[in-house]
Amino acid sequence: MGIKLSICIPTYNFADFIGATLESVIPEATSEVEIVVVDGASKDNTREIVQDYQKKFPRLHLFSRDKNVGVDRDLAKSVELAQGEYCWFLSSDDTLKKGAIKRILAEIENDCDIYLCNRVECDFNLKPLKDRLWLSRDVGDKVFNIADKTELMKYLDKACSIGALFSYCSSIIFKRQRWNSVSYDEKFIGTGYAHVNILFSFNNTLSKLKYIKEPLVFCRGDNDSFLKQGTVKRFLIDIEGYNLLASHLFGDSNIRDAFLKVVRREIKLNYLLKIRSLTKDITLWDDIEKKLTTCGYSMVRLRFIRIFGSLKWIVLFLDYIKKRMKRYTPILYSFNKLHIN
Repeated sequence: MGIKLSICIPTYNFADFIGATLESVIPEATSEVEIVVVDGASKDNTREIVQDYQKKFPRLHLFSRDKNVGVDRDLAKSVELAQGEYCWFLSSDDTLKKGAIKRILAEIENDCDIYLCNRVECDFNLKPLKDRLWLSRDVGDKVFNIADKTELMKYLDKACSIGALFSYCSSIIFKRQRWNSVSYDEKFIGTGYAHVNILFSFNNTLSKLKYIKEPLVFCRGDNDSFLKQGTVKRFLIDIEGYNLLASHLFGDSNIRDAFLKVVRREIKLNYLLKIRSLTKDITLWDDIEKKLTTCGYSMVRLRFIRIFGSLKWIVLFLDYIKKRMKRYTPILYSFNKLHIN
């Protein structure tokens, strides 16, 4: 029997976490499943840890780079090395939910081009905090033909997070043949979103996306490697990346606007106030405002952010409220799960 599903794991200096990631996959990996790890020249002992797991699981393949070339190329390399009919991107600090692989193996029999599941947001130690849904709560499991403009507009209208725009790799399962049919566009290298361009380019006469409402991935919080560049630069990765994607992918202005509206739903006022407070250089903020304008934020809102984001006490107060709310999130999550069960 051939390989149906390749779990594709790019990694860099995540020795502390990749063991847990592999432990969540290997016990449930049938003979139809392989694991492909691309190590971007880690300076820690990531490679040695993966090699230890290779002794336990022969269908674990490791490719180690001599130098780091970034996550975009590492994701592409993992697909290049994969043998499965479908690939599932998985971050090397996340873990799969029990039964997730079985669920996806059953799903891919329906022959959709892309499957998108939700995630459980966790703290740094993978303690569950809350379920995160990419589409509005009224949407259950549903197939969208995102190559059709009307269907795509419906999908974007229901999207409440850029997770619906494939920002979160661990939620994405896709047909490898369709990926290989798209030419790799070098302009997206270094954006962190080269894979999004490819997935939205599955745009022939039919491109079936199956939305799976159930969260199948545990997402480790407070461990965003992009944050090492600073909060403002991390924010700019999203704004610059999705502005570029919108202009490149969609000639139709209505679809382009609907696509960017999803970004605006994700990046809300309180976060923009925080970004403004962290931007001491007014020239840099002027540049950020231009990018936010391109993304569709109104001048009235941007003027408000410019003025009130510079008042540190307002930002500190909003952070305080957010932290107080976060303290009760695990309790509410546990209560909701108990109530549902």
